[in-house]
Amino acid sequence: MRFAQTRLAAVCSLLFWMVGGLLLSHSVFPAESGSPNVFSLMPADTLAVVRLASISQTSRNLDTFLVPAVGFGMGGELGNQVQEMFELKNLDGVDLQQPIWIFLVPPSEEMKDPFIGLCPLSDPTKFTEQLEMDESSPGVYSSDALSAIVKGNYAVMRKGPALSAVQDWAAMADWNQLNTQSAISPGDLSVWIQIQKLVPLLRSEVEKALDSMADITENSPTPMPANLLPILRIESGWVFDLAAQVDTVQVDLNFSADAVEVRKITRTVPGTPLADYFRTANFASLDSVLTALSANSWISMVANFDPKVYKLIQDRMIQDCAKMGMDPKKMATFWDLFSSQFEGTLALTMNPSGEEKNPFAFTEIMGLKESTETAQLTDEILEMFKESMAIASPGEGVKINIKEDKNAGTYKDIPYSKISMQYEFDDPESELAQTLKNMGMDFYMAAAPRALILTTQEIGPVIDQLLSGKVPAADSIPWITQAGPNTMLAMRLSLIEQLRMIKQQLSKTAGGSVNPLALVELPDSSKTPGVMMDMRVEGGNALSRLRIPVQEISIIRMAIMGGITPEEDEPGQQPEAHEPDTRE
Repeated sequence: MRFAQTRLAAVCSLLFWMVGGLLLSHSVFPAESGSPNVFSLMPADTLAVVRLASISQTSRNLDTFLVPAVGFGMGGELGNQVQEMFELKNLDGVDLQQPIWIFLVPPSEEMKDPFIGLCPLSDPTKFTEQLEMDESSPGVYSSDALSAIVKGNYAVMRKGPALSAVQDWAAMADWNQLNTQSAISPGDLSVWIQIQKLVPLLRSEVEKALDSMADITENSPTPMPANLLPILRIESGWVFDLAAQVDTVQVDLNFSADAVEVRKITRTVPGTPLADYFRTANFASLDSVLTALSANSWISMVANFDPKVYKLIQDRMIQDCAKMGMDPKKMATFWDLFSSQFEGTLALTMNPSGEEKNPFAFTEIMGLKESTETAQLTDEILEMFKESMAIASPGEGVKINIKEDKNAGTYKDIPYSKISMQYEFDDPESELAQTLKNMGMDFYMAAAPRALILTTQEIGPVIDQLLSGKVPAADSIPWITQAGPNTMLAMRLSLIEQLRMIKQQLSKTAGGSVNPLALVELPDSSKTPGVMMDMRVEGGNALSRLRIPVQEISIIRMAIMGGITPEEDEPGQQPEAHEPDTRE
């Protein structure tokens, strides 16, 4: 595989997804001056940068995670990938202890392939001997397919012949500064993306793609849901308008014996509404909503937003909903009430229910201010349910019908409503109707003191728990406290409960005798960490984290290994020995 076609696994996918085929031609060199971050050391107009800490460090840390998690490591595979990426016969002369860099620039007539790589060298002579290219000028090795510019302890490599612009940049570049300047993170793999330079390029291309989709849909024999394209246009507009307020994004991937962790820093453009919100946001106490949480749920989540965010987006939301056919006056009334009475806190738990109609059971509690007019609030929410469902459809000839019982009952002087959502079909015999006919959702809604409750469960116990004020012990929900101060979002996903859900589903569809997970015994998930995600604000920027613990994966691996007998072996027999596969 050629140099430009082989890119450090997941990183390549990221860069190609964001940029592949969408970039326009721009001038590339020389580098801009004055930038306070890693891009100041790269060619001008660099869109993204990838840094591998080193072959040695990343391989070692990756195996430190993989061996206890899945039972095997990668060995020298990372070195093999680097060798293939740079089209080398071997790693002779390559420094296994120094960072590898790849950066992406906008393609132009000269720079058809937009990737440039920096390969660290321990012995430049050994390295150049394997290139099999003539030295066209001191340190410059070039052919029509590949070029390498050797300077000091790095080779600047790209697909295609050596370009004078690349040579000029390499002559000015300071490798020591690049590897030691303060912007560099200690991640085993790090990626920096210049969002400000990507947004204009991607926005126009997405708009063209949506226009093409509209043309195709108009002439397609298969009808598309009526509001799909308007929804895509509205959502893409939100994404790009938010992205336009972001300067750069940095993503760091780290492996350890405890977990694999992804950390992301989103740096906002100073003076934008997004930056001002992150810089000045205040966060309420979560105590009023934490009663919804339990230690062993499949999904648990808390969110905490300064209510002023609702005012920031209110006008835009009303305009966009009006485009979808919703009543702007009703939307304005709802948003005024919503932004004035919601505290900004929310807690959610979700679990599989085992029921066909309601496949998932959930409880959601949203914090309310003390002055909330609860009756008016629940009435407006019901109205919004009906408005939004009237324009929502999973396909042509399908609508979502909402039945409401505003006076379903009262529990401890708290009235509650029952809402039922069910699909209705123009053609009840259609394939889509047969798929969706038993699906829907029934849930209860109640406005209690300081909290709005939405739940698919029996509402009495939920109200009891809320009124008791008892929240789970801190050590049973550590993912919240570990998120740190100024947390906007924290979430825990239990992979054990995910597997338990799959096992239960297989038992229904496959039958116990052929269910491959039938003998798998899964532990109590409250005693395992789960996958943790969180997002907090700091100094006008957003810091996000995803953490997948070794313990969670290892427990699942051991449970599956203990509960599955290979098909070719009878229970109690030793598995047949196989010769190792020595093919490369």
